[in-house]
Amino acid sequence: MKKIFGIMGITFVALVFFCAFANAQLIGGGGVLPPVCTPEQRECVDTDSYHICNESGQWNDTIMCGLGARCQNGACTGFGTPVCTYGQRECTGTTEYRICDEYGQWGDSQSCGIGAECSSGWCQGIPAPVCTPGKTECVDSANYRTCTSSGQWGGTLSCPTDQVCSSGSCAYPPSPPQCSNVDSTRCSPSDSYEMQICNNNYKWTDWKRCDYGCKSGTCAVCVSGERTCASSSSYKVCLPSGQWDYPAYCQTGYMCSGSTCVSAPDMQCYNTASTRCSPNNLNMVQKCGTNSIWTDWKTCSLGCGNGQCNVCTNNDKQCSGSNGYQICTQGQWGAQMQCQAGYYCQNGTCQPPADARCQTPGQRRCSSQNPNMIQQCSAQYVYEDMSACSLGCFGGICTECKPGEKYCSGATTYRICSEDGQMSDDNTCPSGYSCEEGECVAAPTCSNGQTQCVADNVYTCSQGQWSFGYHCNTNEKCQISDGNAVCKKEQAAADAGGNSTIVLLGVVCLVLGGIVAYLLFLKKR
Repeated sequence: MKKIFGIMGITFVALVFFCAFANAQLIGGGGVLPPVCTPEQRECVDTDSYHICNESGQWNDTIMCGLGARCQNGACTGFGTPVCTYGQRECTGTTEYRICDEYGQWGDSQSCGIGAECSSGWCQGIPAPVCTPGKTECVDSANYRTCTSSGQWGGTLSCPTDQVCSSGSCAYPPSPPQCSNVDSTRCSPSDSYEMQICNNNYKWTDWKRCDYGCKSGTCAVCVSGERTCASSSSYKVCLPSGQWDYPAYCQTGYMCSGSTCVSAPDMQCYNTASTRCSPNNLNMVQKCGTNSIWTDWKTCSLGCGNGQCNVCTNNDKQCSGSNGYQICTQGQWGAQMQCQAGYYCQNGTCQPPADARCQTPGQRRCSSQNPNMIQQCSAQYVYEDMSACSLGCFGGICTECKPGEKYCSGATTYRICSEDGQMSDDNTCPSGYSCEEGECVAAPTCSNGQTQCVADNVYTCSQGQWSFGYHCNTNEKCQISDGNAVCKKEQAAADAGGNSTIVLLGVVCLVLGGIVAYLLFLKKR
Protein backbone atom coordinates (compact mmCIF):
# COMPACT_ATOMS: atom_id res chain seq x y z
CA MET A 1 0.00 0.00 0.00
CA LYS A 2 2.81 2.36 0.84
CA LYS A 3 4.29 1.78 -2.63
CA ILE A 4 0.99 2.58 -4.25
CA PHE A 5 0.59 5.82 -2.34
CA GLY A 6 4.19 6.74 -3.21
CA ILE A 7 3.63 6.28 -6.92
CA MET A 8 0.42 8.31 -6.77
CA GLY A 9 2.21 11.14 -5.01
CA ILE A 10 4.98 11.31 -7.57
CA THR A 11 2.39 11.36 -10.38
CA PHE A 12 0.48 14.19 -8.74
CA VAL A 13 3.63 16.32 -8.35
CA ALA A 14 4.49 15.77 -12.05
CA LEU A 15 1.03 16.90 -13.14
CA VAL A 16 1.30 20.03 -11.02
CA PHE A 17 4.69 20.97 -12.60
CA PHE A 18 3.38 20.27 -16.15
CA CYS A 19 0.32 22.46 -15.67
CA ALA A 20 2.44 25.27 -14.20
CA PHE A 21 4.83 25.10 -17.20
CA ALA A 22 1.97 25.20 -19.78
CA ASN A 23 0.34 28.11 -18.00
CA ALA A 24 3.61 30.01 -17.98
CA GLN A 25 3.94 29.48 -21.75
CA LEU A 26 0.42 30.79 -22.44
CA ILE A 27 0.68 33.77 -20.10
CA GLY A 28 4.34 34.73 -20.36
CA GLY A 29 4.55 34.21 -24.12
CA GLY A 30 1.56 36.42 -24.91
CA GLY A 31 -0.51 33.48 -26.22
CA VAL A 32 0.01 31.11 -29.17
CA LEU A 33 -2.06 31.48 -32.40
CA PRO A 34 -3.78 28.40 -33.73
CA PRO A 35 -1.97 26.89 -36.76
CA VAL A 36 -3.35 27.79 -40.23
CA CYS A 37 -0.95 25.68 -42.32
CA THR A 38 1.42 22.75 -42.13
CA PRO A 39 5.10 23.59 -41.43
CA GLU A 40 7.15 23.76 -44.67
CA GLN A 41 3.92 23.97 -46.73
CA ARG A 42 4.27 26.30 -49.76
CA GLU A 43 1.50 28.29 -51.43
CA CYS A 44 1.33 30.85 -54.30
CA VAL A 45 0.11 34.27 -53.12
CA ASP A 46 -0.34 35.36 -56.77
CA THR A 47 1.31 34.57 -60.12
CA ASP A 48 4.56 36.33 -59.10
CA SER A 49 4.99 35.47 -55.36
CA TYR A 50 4.62 32.72 -52.71
CA HIS A 51 4.93 32.12 -48.94
CA ILE A 52 6.07 29.20 -46.72
CA CYS A 53 4.47 27.87 -43.53
CA ASN A 54 6.74 28.18 -40.44
CA GLU A 55 7.12 25.82 -37.45
CA SER A 56 4.24 27.53 -35.59
CA GLY A 57 1.81 26.75 -38.43
CA GLN A 58 1.73 30.40 -39.60
CA TRP A 59 2.54 31.84 -43.07
CA ASN A 60 5.85 33.66 -43.39
CA ASP A 61 6.20 36.94 -45.32
CA THR A 62 5.55 36.90 -49.07
CA ILE A 63 8.53 36.04 -51.28
CA MET A 64 8.68 37.42 -54.86
CA CYS A 65 9.70 35.18 -57.77
CA GLY A 66 12.69 36.35 -59.82
CA LEU A 67 12.46 38.22 -63.15
CA GLY A 68 10.98 36.03 -65.83
CA ALA A 69 9.57 33.49 -63.36
CA ARG A 70 6.06 32.77 -62.18
CA CYS A 71 4.59 30.91 -59.20
CA GLN A 72 2.94 27.58 -59.81
CA ASN A 73 1.93 25.09 -57.06
CA GLY A 74 3.84 27.15 -54.47
CA ALA A 75 7.14 27.22 -56.37
CA CYS A 76 8.71 29.66 -58.87
CA THR A 77 9.19 28.27 -62.36
CA GLY A 78 10.69 29.64 -65.58
CA PHE A 79 8.73 30.83 -68.55
CA GLY A 80 8.88 27.57 -70.43
CA THR A 81 8.05 27.27 -74.13
CA PRO A 82 4.75 29.12 -74.84
CA VAL A 83 1.96 26.64 -75.45
CA CYS A 84 -0.89 29.16 -75.81
CA THR A 85 -1.63 32.82 -76.54
CA TYR A 86 -1.96 35.29 -73.69
CA GLY A 87 -5.62 35.66 -72.72
CA GLN A 88 -6.64 32.52 -74.64
CA ARG A 89 -9.30 30.45 -72.87
CA GLU A 90 -10.35 26.81 -73.12
CA CYS A 91 -12.72 24.51 -71.30
CA THR A 92 -11.16 21.72 -69.23
CA GLY A 93 -14.53 20.18 -68.41
CA THR A 94 -18.23 20.93 -68.64
CA THR A 95 -18.01 23.34 -65.70
CA GLU A 96 -14.29 24.22 -65.66
CA TYR A 97 -11.93 26.34 -67.75
CA ARG A 98 -8.41 27.72 -67.78
CA ILE A 99 -6.72 30.87 -69.12
CA CYS A 100 -3.35 31.34 -70.82
CA ASP A 101 -1.15 33.69 -68.77
CA GLU A 102 1.28 36.35 -69.97
CA TYR A 103 4.06 33.74 -70.12
CA GLY A 104 2.18 31.59 -72.65
CA GLN A 105 1.40 28.87 -70.10
CA TRP A 106 -1.98 27.44 -69.13
CA GLY A 107 -3.16 28.49 -65.68
CA ASP A 108 -4.86 26.21 -63.20
CA SER A 109 -8.39 25.04 -63.97
CA GLN A 110 -11.10 27.20 -62.51
CA SER A 111 -14.70 26.32 -61.83
CA CYS A 112 -17.69 28.14 -63.31
CA GLY A 113 -20.27 29.37 -60.82
CA ILE A 114 -23.23 27.31 -59.70
CA GLY A 115 -25.59 26.62 -62.58
CA ALA A 116 -23.03 27.74 -65.19
CA GLU A 117 -21.37 25.60 -67.87
CA CYS A 118 -18.20 26.12 -69.89
CA SER A 119 -18.49 26.77 -73.63
CA SER A 120 -15.55 27.86 -75.83
CA GLY A 121 -13.59 28.84 -72.73
CA TRP A 122 -16.35 31.00 -71.24
CA CYS A 123 -18.85 30.24 -68.53
CA GLN A 124 -22.40 30.51 -69.82
CA GLY A 125 -25.13 31.78 -67.51
CA ILE A 126 -22.93 34.45 -65.93
CA PRO A 127 -22.54 38.14 -67.00
CA ALA A 128 -20.55 38.87 -70.17
CA PRO A 129 -16.85 39.68 -69.46
CA VAL A 130 -16.02 43.37 -69.11
CA CYS A 131 -12.28 43.00 -68.50
CA THR A 132 -9.34 40.68 -69.11
CA PRO A 133 -8.92 38.16 -66.25
CA GLY A 134 -5.92 39.04 -64.11
CA LYS A 135 -5.75 42.65 -65.27
CA THR A 136 -5.57 45.30 -62.54
CA GLU A 137 -6.52 48.97 -62.59
CA CYS A 138 -6.33 51.82 -60.13
CA VAL A 139 -9.58 52.92 -58.54
CA ASP A 140 -7.78 55.96 -57.12
CA SER A 141 -4.26 56.79 -55.93
CA ALA A 142 -4.53 54.42 -52.92
CA ASN A 143 -6.82 51.62 -54.14
CA TYR A 144 -6.99 49.13 -57.02
CA ARG A 145 -9.07 46.23 -58.26
CA THR A 146 -8.39 43.01 -60.20
CA CYS A 147 -10.37 41.37 -62.99
CA THR A 148 -11.68 37.97 -61.89
CA SER A 149 -11.49 34.78 -63.90
CA SER A 150 -15.05 35.36 -65.11
CA GLY A 151 -14.09 38.68 -66.70
CA GLN A 152 -15.72 40.83 -63.98
CA TRP A 153 -14.05 43.47 -61.78
CA GLY A 154 -13.44 42.26 -58.25
CA GLY A 155 -13.77 44.27 -55.06
CA THR A 156 -11.62 47.31 -54.28
CA LEU A 157 -8.31 46.58 -52.55
CA SER A 158 -6.06 49.07 -50.77
CA CYS A 159 -2.36 49.53 -51.49
CA PRO A 160 0.05 48.85 -48.63
CA THR A 161 0.91 51.77 -46.37
CA ASP A 162 2.99 54.52 -48.00
CA GLN A 163 2.45 53.04 -51.48
CA VAL A 164 0.42 54.65 -54.25
CA CYS A 165 -1.45 53.08 -57.18
CA SER A 166 -0.13 53.86 -60.66
CA SER A 167 -1.03 51.98 -63.89
CA GLY A 168 -2.81 49.28 -61.89
CA SER A 169 0.11 48.56 -59.55
CA CYS A 170 0.98 49.65 -56.03
CA ALA A 171 4.51 51.03 -55.62
CA TYR A 172 6.51 53.42 -53.49
CA PRO A 173 6.68 56.89 -55.05
CA PRO A 174 10.13 58.25 -55.88
CA SER A 175 11.65 59.75 -52.82
CA PRO A 176 12.37 62.55 -52.98
CA PRO A 177 10.69 63.51 -56.34
CA GLN A 178 12.88 65.32 -58.88
CA CYS A 179 9.94 67.26 -60.33
CA SER A 180 6.38 68.09 -59.26
CA ASN A 181 4.39 68.42 -62.51
CA VAL A 182 4.21 65.50 -64.91
CA ASP A 183 5.00 66.56 -68.54
CA SER A 184 6.68 69.79 -67.43
CA THR A 185 9.99 70.47 -69.23
CA ARG A 186 13.42 71.89 -68.49
CA CYS A 187 16.80 72.16 -70.15
CA SER A 188 19.23 69.42 -69.16
CA PRO A 189 21.74 70.74 -66.60
CA SER A 190 24.49 68.69 -68.25
CA ASP A 191 23.66 69.26 -71.95
CA SER A 192 22.51 72.65 -73.22
CA TYR A 193 21.08 71.05 -76.40
CA GLU A 194 18.89 68.50 -74.57
CA MET A 195 15.34 69.18 -73.31
CA GLN A 196 14.07 66.98 -70.46
CA ILE A 197 10.50 66.11 -69.38
CA CYS A 198 9.03 65.13 -65.99
CA ASN A 199 7.80 61.50 -66.31
CA ASN A 200 5.10 59.65 -64.36
CA ASN A 201 7.65 58.72 -61.67
CA TYR A 202 8.39 62.40 -61.13
CA LYS A 203 11.90 62.05 -62.52
CA TRP A 204 13.59 64.13 -65.18
CA THR A 205 14.32 62.17 -68.37
CA ASP A 206 15.87 63.22 -71.69
CA TRP A 207 13.10 63.94 -74.22
CA LYS A 208 14.10 66.08 -77.23
CA ARG A 209 17.30 67.18 -78.94
CA CYS A 210 17.35 70.91 -79.85
CA ASP A 211 19.22 72.05 -82.99
CA TYR A 212 19.66 75.60 -81.71
CA GLY A 213 20.05 74.67 -78.05
CA CYS A 214 17.60 74.59 -75.14
CA LYS A 215 16.51 77.80 -73.45
CA SER A 216 14.05 78.16 -70.56
CA GLY A 217 12.79 74.60 -70.98
CA THR A 218 12.03 75.07 -74.70
CA CYS A 219 13.99 74.30 -77.86
CA ALA A 220 15.32 77.47 -79.45
CA VAL A 221 14.33 77.97 -83.11
CA CYS A 222 16.94 80.60 -83.96
CA VAL A 223 20.19 82.13 -82.77
CA SER A 224 19.86 85.23 -80.59
CA GLY A 225 20.25 88.41 -82.70
CA GLU A 226 19.63 86.59 -86.03
CA ARG A 227 17.46 88.43 -88.60
CA THR A 228 15.27 87.11 -91.43
CA CYS A 229 12.51 88.38 -93.73
CA ALA A 230 8.99 87.69 -92.48
CA SER A 231 7.43 88.90 -95.77
CA SER A 232 8.38 91.03 -98.73
CA SER A 233 7.93 94.13 -96.60
CA SER A 234 8.79 93.00 -93.06
CA TYR A 235 11.55 91.29 -91.06
CA LYS A 236 11.94 89.65 -87.66
CA VAL A 237 14.76 89.33 -85.10
CA CYS A 238 15.63 86.36 -82.88
CA LEU A 239 15.24 87.15 -79.18
CA PRO A 240 17.71 86.03 -76.46
CA SER A 241 15.19 83.25 -75.62
CA GLY A 242 15.87 81.68 -79.01
CA GLN A 243 12.38 82.58 -80.31
CA TRP A 244 11.46 84.95 -83.17
CA ASP A 245 10.15 88.38 -82.22
CA TYR A 246 7.02 89.84 -83.86
CA PRO A 247 7.61 91.04 -87.47
CA ALA A 248 8.68 94.66 -88.01
CA TYR A 249 7.85 96.51 -91.25
CA CYS A 250 10.44 98.15 -93.48
CA GLN A 251 10.13 101.91 -94.01
CA THR A 252 8.04 103.29 -96.88
CA GLY A 253 9.57 102.52 -100.28
CA TYR A 254 11.71 99.71 -98.90
CA MET A 255 11.37 95.93 -99.03
CA CYS A 256 12.98 93.05 -97.18
CA SER A 257 15.64 91.16 -99.11
CA GLY A 258 17.55 88.38 -97.34
CA SER A 259 17.36 89.86 -93.88
CA THR A 260 17.71 93.58 -94.63
CA CYS A 261 15.33 96.32 -95.78
CA VAL A 262 16.46 97.71 -99.14
CA SER A 263 15.13 100.54 -101.32
CA ALA A 264 12.42 99.32 -103.75
CA PRO A 265 10.40 102.07 -105.48
CA ASP A 266 8.37 99.50 -107.41
CA MET A 267 7.16 98.06 -104.09
CA GLN A 268 5.54 101.34 -103.01
CA CYS A 269 1.73 101.61 -103.18
CA TYR A 270 -0.84 104.26 -102.24
CA ASN A 271 -4.24 102.59 -101.77
CA THR A 272 -4.32 100.43 -98.68
CA ALA A 273 -5.88 96.98 -99.25
CA SER A 274 -5.69 97.32 -103.06
CA THR A 275 -4.25 94.31 -104.88
CA ARG A 276 -2.01 93.56 -107.85
CA CYS A 277 -0.23 90.60 -109.43
CA SER A 278 3.36 90.29 -108.28
CA PRO A 279 5.79 91.42 -111.00
CA ASN A 280 8.18 88.64 -109.96
CA ASN A 281 5.71 85.79 -109.42
CA LEU A 282 2.84 85.17 -111.84
CA ASN A 283 1.09 83.03 -109.22
CA MET A 284 1.15 85.61 -106.41
CA VAL A 285 -1.37 88.32 -105.49
CA GLN A 286 0.07 91.23 -103.54
CA LYS A 287 -1.87 93.57 -101.26
CA CYS A 288 -1.02 97.15 -100.35
CA GLY A 289 -0.27 97.27 -96.62
CA THR A 290 -0.77 100.07 -94.13
CA ASN A 291 2.93 100.89 -94.60
CA SER A 292 2.24 101.59 -98.31
CA ILE A 293 4.33 98.58 -99.40
CA TRP A 294 3.16 95.79 -101.69
CA THR A 295 3.15 92.57 -99.67
CA ASP A 296 2.71 89.00 -100.89
CA TRP A 297 -0.82 88.05 -99.90
CA LYS A 298 -2.25 85.04 -101.74
CA THR A 299 -0.83 82.21 -103.90
CA CYS A 300 -2.88 81.32 -106.99
CA SER A 301 -2.97 77.79 -108.42
CA LEU A 302 -4.11 79.04 -111.87
CA GLY A 303 -2.06 82.22 -111.93
CA CYS A 304 -2.86 85.84 -111.17
CA GLY A 305 -4.76 88.23 -113.45
CA ASN A 306 -5.99 91.79 -112.89
CA GLY A 307 -4.97 91.71 -109.25
CA GLN A 308 -6.90 88.57 -108.39
CA CYS A 309 -6.44 84.81 -108.60
CA ASN A 310 -7.61 83.25 -111.84
CA VAL A 311 -10.43 80.80 -111.22
CA CYS A 312 -10.47 79.25 -114.70
CA THR A 313 -8.50 78.86 -117.92
CA ASN A 314 -9.43 81.15 -120.82
CA ASN A 315 -12.13 79.72 -123.15
CA ASP A 316 -13.06 76.97 -120.70
CA LYS A 317 -16.80 76.47 -120.25
CA GLN A 318 -18.88 75.47 -117.25
CA CYS A 319 -22.58 74.93 -116.70
CA SER A 320 -24.54 77.60 -114.86
CA GLY A 321 -27.86 76.10 -113.90
CA SER A 322 -29.56 73.32 -115.85
CA ASN A 323 -29.80 75.16 -119.19
CA GLY A 324 -27.14 77.87 -118.99
CA TYR A 325 -23.34 78.06 -119.31
CA GLN A 326 -20.40 80.44 -118.79
CA ILE A 327 -17.20 81.04 -120.76
CA CYS A 328 -13.88 81.85 -119.05
CA THR A 329 -12.45 85.22 -120.09
CA GLN A 330 -9.25 86.67 -118.59
CA GLY A 331 -9.25 84.01 -115.89
CA GLN A 332 -12.77 84.76 -114.67
CA TRP A 333 -16.17 83.26 -115.51
CA GLY A 334 -18.28 85.48 -117.77
CA ALA A 335 -22.00 86.19 -117.65
CA GLN A 336 -24.45 83.31 -117.94
CA MET A 337 -25.53 82.35 -121.46
CA GLN A 338 -28.66 80.32 -122.24
CA CYS A 339 -28.77 77.12 -124.29
CA GLN A 340 -31.24 77.02 -127.19
CA ALA A 341 -34.81 76.02 -126.39
CA GLY A 342 -35.14 72.42 -125.33
CA TYR A 343 -31.38 71.92 -124.79
CA TYR A 344 -29.65 71.46 -121.42
CA CYS A 345 -26.09 72.02 -120.19
CA GLN A 346 -23.71 69.17 -119.45
CA ASN A 347 -19.94 69.48 -118.86
CA GLY A 348 -20.06 73.08 -120.07
CA THR A 349 -21.77 72.41 -123.40
CA CYS A 350 -25.41 72.58 -124.48
CA GLN A 351 -26.78 69.13 -125.16
CA PRO A 352 -29.97 68.24 -127.08
CA PRO A 353 -32.72 66.32 -125.32
CA ALA A 354 -32.08 62.61 -125.07
CA ASP A 355 -34.66 61.79 -127.77
CA ALA A 356 -33.00 64.19 -130.22
CA ARG A 357 -29.55 62.57 -130.16
CA CYS A 358 -28.41 60.19 -132.92
CA GLN A 359 -25.35 58.08 -133.72
CA THR A 360 -25.12 57.93 -137.52
CA PRO A 361 -25.05 61.18 -139.58
CA GLY A 362 -27.53 60.98 -142.47
CA GLN A 363 -29.86 58.62 -140.61
CA ARG A 364 -33.52 59.64 -140.97
CA ARG A 365 -36.56 59.35 -138.75
CA CYS A 366 -40.03 60.82 -138.26
CA SER A 367 -40.12 63.72 -135.79
CA SER A 368 -41.43 62.83 -132.34
CA GLN A 369 -42.98 66.28 -132.15
CA ASN A 370 -44.48 66.52 -135.67
CA PRO A 371 -45.92 63.36 -137.34
CA ASN A 372 -45.70 65.06 -140.77
CA MET A 373 -41.95 65.92 -140.50
CA ILE A 374 -38.90 63.93 -141.63
CA GLN A 375 -35.73 64.55 -139.57
CA GLN A 376 -32.12 63.72 -140.47
CA CYS A 377 -29.08 63.10 -138.21
CA SER A 378 -26.64 66.00 -138.61
CA ALA A 379 -22.85 66.03 -138.41
CA GLN A 380 -23.29 67.13 -134.77
CA TYR A 381 -25.22 63.91 -134.11
CA VAL A 382 -28.50 65.71 -133.56
CA TYR A 383 -31.77 65.10 -135.44
CA GLU A 384 -32.82 68.18 -137.44
CA ASP A 385 -36.01 68.88 -139.46
CA MET A 386 -35.53 67.95 -143.14
CA SER A 387 -38.84 67.94 -145.10
CA ALA A 388 -42.60 67.98 -144.44
CA CYS A 389 -45.00 65.25 -145.62
CA SER A 390 -48.57 65.93 -146.75
CA LEU A 391 -49.88 62.48 -145.78
CA GLY A 392 -47.67 61.90 -142.73
CA CYS A 393 -44.29 60.25 -142.04
CA PHE A 394 -43.51 56.60 -141.41
CA GLY A 395 -40.08 55.00 -140.87
CA GLY A 396 -38.29 58.18 -141.91
CA ILE A 397 -40.05 58.55 -145.29
CA CYS A 398 -43.21 60.33 -146.41
CA THR A 399 -46.26 58.11 -146.71
CA GLU A 400 -47.98 57.76 -150.16
CA CYS A 401 -51.43 56.98 -148.84
CA LYS A 402 -53.48 56.37 -145.73
CA PRO A 403 -52.89 52.89 -144.26
CA GLY A 404 -55.75 50.48 -145.04
CA GLU A 405 -57.28 52.41 -147.93
CA LYS A 406 -57.67 50.88 -151.45
CA TYR A 407 -57.07 52.61 -154.75
CA CYS A 408 -57.91 51.49 -158.37
CA SER A 409 -54.73 51.22 -160.41
CA GLY A 410 -56.57 50.09 -163.58
CA ALA A 411 -59.98 48.95 -164.91
CA THR A 412 -59.65 45.58 -163.22
CA THR A 413 -56.69 46.14 -160.80
CA TYR A 414 -56.30 47.84 -157.43
CA ARG A 415 -53.66 48.57 -154.74
CA ILE A 416 -53.85 48.55 -150.92
CA CYS A 417 -52.06 51.10 -148.66
CA SER A 418 -49.82 49.24 -146.18
CA GLU A 419 -49.27 50.16 -142.51
CA ASP A 420 -46.14 52.13 -143.43
CA GLY A 421 -48.20 54.32 -145.82
CA GLN A 422 -46.81 52.79 -149.03
CA MET A 423 -48.78 51.35 -151.98
CA SER A 424 -48.73 47.61 -152.56
CA ASP A 425 -48.25 45.99 -155.97
CA ASP A 426 -51.26 45.63 -158.31
CA ASN A 427 -53.98 43.19 -157.30
CA THR A 428 -56.37 41.83 -160.05
CA CYS A 429 -60.16 41.66 -159.59
CA PRO A 430 -61.87 38.26 -160.16
CA SER A 431 -63.14 37.44 -163.67
CA GLY A 432 -66.30 39.35 -164.51
CA TYR A 433 -65.47 42.11 -161.99
CA SER A 434 -64.05 45.55 -162.49
CA CYS A 435 -62.49 48.10 -160.07
CA GLU A 436 -64.55 51.03 -158.95
CA GLU A 437 -63.33 53.38 -156.16
CA GLY A 438 -60.84 50.79 -154.98
CA GLU A 439 -63.36 47.94 -154.83
CA CYS A 440 -63.97 45.04 -157.25
CA VAL A 441 -67.59 44.99 -158.53
CA ALA A 442 -69.38 42.66 -160.97
CA ALA A 443 -69.25 43.72 -164.63
CA PRO A 444 -72.51 45.38 -166.01
CA THR A 445 -75.30 42.94 -167.37
CA CYS A 446 -77.90 45.63 -168.20
CA SER A 447 -78.27 49.28 -169.04
CA ASN A 448 -78.79 51.77 -166.30
CA GLY A 449 -82.54 52.64 -165.91
CA GLN A 450 -83.75 49.50 -167.72
CA THR A 451 -86.55 47.54 -165.95
CA GLN A 452 -87.88 43.99 -166.14
CA CYS A 453 -90.50 41.78 -164.48
CA VAL A 454 -89.54 38.90 -162.26
CA ALA A 455 -92.85 37.27 -161.24
CA ASP A 456 -94.87 40.17 -159.76
CA ASN A 457 -91.70 42.11 -158.91
CA VAL A 458 -90.21 44.99 -160.80
CA TYR A 459 -86.38 45.01 -161.07
CA THR A 460 -84.34 48.04 -162.12
CA CYS A 461 -80.84 48.13 -163.68
CA SER A 462 -78.31 50.12 -161.67
CA GLN A 463 -74.59 50.31 -162.50
CA GLY A 464 -75.03 47.44 -164.91
CA GLN A 465 -76.63 45.15 -162.34
CA TRP A 466 -80.27 44.17 -161.77
CA SER A 467 -81.59 45.13 -158.38
CA PHE A 468 -85.03 44.69 -156.74
CA GLY A 469 -87.29 47.68 -157.24
CA TYR A 470 -90.77 46.97 -155.83
CA HIS A 471 -93.55 44.31 -155.60
CA CYS A 472 -96.92 44.64 -157.39
CA ASN A 473 -100.15 44.92 -155.39
CA THR A 474 -102.43 41.89 -154.82
CA ASN A 475 -104.79 42.64 -157.76
CA GLU A 476 -101.88 43.61 -160.02
CA LYS A 477 -99.50 41.76 -162.21
CA CYS A 478 -96.08 42.87 -163.58
CA GLN A 479 -96.36 43.48 -167.33
CA ILE A 480 -94.02 44.92 -170.02
CA SER A 481 -95.51 48.06 -171.51
CA ASP A 482 -93.64 50.11 -174.07
CA GLY A 483 -90.39 48.32 -173.12
CA ASN A 484 -90.79 49.01 -169.39
CA ALA A 485 -91.99 46.76 -166.57
CA VAL A 486 -95.18 48.08 -164.86
CA CYS A 487 -97.82 46.66 -162.47
CA LYS A 488 -101.42 46.51 -164.01
CA LYS A 489 -104.85 45.18 -162.81
CA GLU A 490 -106.26 42.07 -164.58
CA GLN A 491 -109.90 42.55 -166.31
CA ALA A 492 -111.08 38.91 -165.94
CA ALA A 493 -110.50 39.12 -162.30
CA ALA A 494 -112.75 42.19 -162.03
CA ASP A 495 -115.71 40.44 -163.88
CA ALA A 496 -115.40 37.37 -161.75
CA GLY A 497 -115.75 39.54 -158.77
CA GLY A 498 -119.14 40.96 -159.96
CA ASN A 499 -120.66 37.54 -160.72
CA SER A 500 -119.70 36.29 -157.36
CA THR A 501 -121.59 39.12 -155.74
CA ILE A 502 -124.83 38.34 -157.70
CA VAL A 503 -124.69 34.64 -156.83
CA LEU A 504 -124.20 35.52 -153.17
CA LEU A 505 -127.29 37.80 -153.18
CA GLY A 506 -129.43 35.06 -154.83
CA VAL A 507 -128.46 32.57 -152.19
CA VAL A 508 -129.33 35.00 -149.42
CA CYS A 509 -132.74 35.63 -150.97
CA LEU A 510 -133.52 31.91 -151.26
CA VAL A 511 -132.65 31.35 -147.64
CA LEU A 512 -134.80 34.23 -146.44
CA GLY A 513 -137.77 33.01 -148.63
CA GLY A 514 -137.54 29.56 -147.23
CA ILE A 515 -137.64 30.88 -143.69
CA VAL A 516 -140.78 32.94 -144.41
CA ALA A 517 -142.59 30.00 -146.04
CA TYR A 518 -141.78 27.74 -143.12
CA LEU A 519 -143.15 30.20 -140.62
CA LEU A 520 -146.40 30.59 -142.56
CA PHE A 521 -146.90 26.88 -142.83
CA LEU A 522 -146.39 26.26 -139.12
CA LYS A 523 -148.85 29.01 -138.25
CA LYS A 524 -151.71 27.30 -140.24
CA ARG A 525 -151.11 23.99 -138.57
